Amino acid sequence: MIAAAIVIFSLFLVNYFSSKATIREAAYAETLSFATLAKVTSPTDARASVGDLGVFLELKSGNWIAIRYNDSHRPRWWSSAVALDSQGGWYISNVHFSGRFLAYPRYRYDKINGKIPIFDKFLEELWAIEQSSDISSVKESMINLGFQSVHP
Repeated sequence: MIAAAIVIFSLFLVNYFSSKATIREAAYAETLSFATLAKVTSPTDARASVGDLGVFLELKSGNWIAIRYNDSHRPRWWSSAVALDSQGGWYISNVHFSGRFLAYPRYRYDKINGKIPIFDKFLEELWAIEQSSDISSVKESMINLGFQSVHP
């Protein structure tokens, strides 16, 4: 009976502390993303700032959105996406996009070259953002993707 109680209590402690670590990791990733994107002074900087899992979207008007994304699949999932647009608008999301932004360059390539890519609502929303001519109209698309507008 005592051994069972010790095991249950140990599992509780592991779960409790791993949950706290997960929250800290996500908060750190978000803070780092804000700091990285805050240094952006040009579209070239923005493109370079999205990291390995993010994406750079260039609108027809020449405006842009840089989305920096980080996540973890261990031991609990967390996700952090921070986006900056060329007009200084900021967006955040905790939606778990996983590697979905990585599929967008190929999707874009296929669309531009007249190939018909497999329909994907998420990737089509990114495509719609790039086809937009007005950065102010992009806010609804960002919300559809799971972002919210913030003022850091």
